[in-house]
Amino acid sequence: MKEILMAEYYNKVFGSWIGRVVGDYVGAPVELKSVKYIRRKYGNIANYPEPIDLNFVNDDEMYEIVALISLEKYGVDLNAKNIAQEWVNLLSNEDYIFTAEKITFNNLKENIFPPK
Repeated sequence: MKEILMAEYYNKVFGSWIGRVVGDYVGAPVELKSVKYIRRKYGNIANYPEPIDLNFVNDDEMYEIVALISLEKYGVDLNAKNIAQEWVNLLSNEDYIFTAEKITFNNLKENIFPPK
C-alpha cells in the first residue's frame, strides 16, 4: 500500500468533498431530467443553468454528514445501529428524505434497526 503524508491525505479528502458538494449544487436544477428536457429548456449550457441557492437542503450529502457526525461521536468502533440512531436524532425534516432512505427512516422510527 502506498503511504502518503497526512497533509496530502487531508487535501485529497477535502477536495473530494468540495467536488461532490459543488457537483450536487450545480446539477440540482437538472437532476432526474432527461437530456431532451435539459436541451429544450436550457439549450447549450455554457454556464450554470440557474442561480445556486445556498439555503437549499441537498439530500445527497445529508447521509454522509450524519455518518461523519456519528464517527466523531462514537469513534472508530461505531456500528450500523449508532448511525441509524443518529439518523433518527438528526434527520428530523422528512420533507428532505426520499426513496430507499425514506423507507429506512420510517423503519427506524418504528424501532426497526439494522442487524448487528
